[in-house]
Amino acid sequence: MAGMFSEFYDRLQEPLRNLLREGTPWDCPDFPISPETEAALKALRWDVQSDTARAEVFLFRAAEDREERHQGRIYPVVPVYATSICTESCLYCNYRRGNREGVERVRLGTKELEEEIHYLIRTKGYRVIELVYATDPGVTAEDIAEHVRLAGHMLSGAGGGITALNGPSLSEEEYRLLAGEDIGFVALWQETYDEERYRELHPPPGRKHDFRNRLDAFDRMLRAGISRIGMGVLSGLADWRYDWAMLLLHEEYLQRTYGRGPAVLGIPRLKPAPGATEITGYTPTDLEFRYAVAIHQKYRPDCYPFVNTREDWSLCMDLASGGGCLFTFNCSTIPGGYTRRHRGSQFFSHDFEGPLFREAAARSGLKVGLPWSGGNGGGEEHKSPTPRDSALHGSHGS
Repeated sequence: MAGMFSEFYDRLQEPLRNLLREGTPWDCPDFPISPETEAALKALRWDVQSDTARAEVFLFRAAEDREERHQGRIYPVVPVYATSICTESCLYCNYRRGNREGVERVRLGTKELEEEIHYLIRTKGYRVIELVYATDPGVTAEDIAEHVRLAGHMLSGAGGGITALNGPSLSEEEYRLLAGEDIGFVALWQETYDEERYRELHPPPGRKHDFRNRLDAFDRMLRAGISRIGMGVLSGLADWRYDWAMLLLHEEYLQRTYGRGPAVLGIPRLKPAPGATEITGYTPTDLEFRYAVAIHQKYRPDCYPFVNTREDWSLCMDLASGGGCLFTFNCSTIPGGYTRRHRGSQFFSHDFEGPLFREAAARSGLKVGLPWSGGNGGGEEHKSPTPRDSALHGSHGS
């Protein structure tokens, strides 16, 4: 795929390794980077575990900066899984092909999906719905477009909102089909930028085994007309510093090539899953993880981290401190998990239910936009700009 990010991948490896290991200046003439990106790369070199007190001071000041910028605003998003049928073989995932431990294979029909969305909108008050898909051969891009229209219609009936997508990498033609729908953002996590580790963790068969194809998915999205994208890595699959550094370089490339970077930053961290292969030795500590997210927020302030229920409440509050993030309260990672009580999960996750946790977030200085219109202000609880107006415009300013 000439002209896409994969064309530069091999050439970035030596200068990046030199920078991370030795602190040498960036030296890749055909891939210049901004001063902000180089500063972020060098900041990732710091061993925060060697001076935890200093690290906590940095994190405190970073939260103060976010508070000044965002006034503690966070934006609730709820995932709705449409299918747990998957042809991929990801070693760390409970959905992987052939696994029968702790998962119920389910593909929601239109009526079942409508019940899930109705419950979350009408009973729970959500106004941002994230539709989540496995690599299910029984779900086409046309099906996904129909689901987006369904969710959009239901949100419109409740006063408006945003529909987002998170699923497998698609072709440019399939993304072009989806670009014609009213989608808030399309997210895809690269998992890891370490090609050797990636291929080990995603064995064939399955389209996900093709590392370069996934690497270029973001080019395909933007070329197809998707205006807002979400990017991220699954911290813990490989050297986390390298993965976060490559993510920054990938963002730099998109900004230079298309005039926009990601609107949303995925920050999943590896957790055990039933029937999955245990992977050890790579997962960042809580402090390292918070630091990586804070560095990204410092140098990409218009890209909102997606704080999720893989982490416990205390760490979620640390990550969200100061605001400027998307936030998951309720979470089921099995199709039909909200209304049909289907069994299983893609991975272990918490569920921060109802007013109790929203009140706890408020006591931590966060302003929770529930209910939230998704377009013209902050609904009943505040009248501040929403992510559609601010964070989801897709520019990181470098």
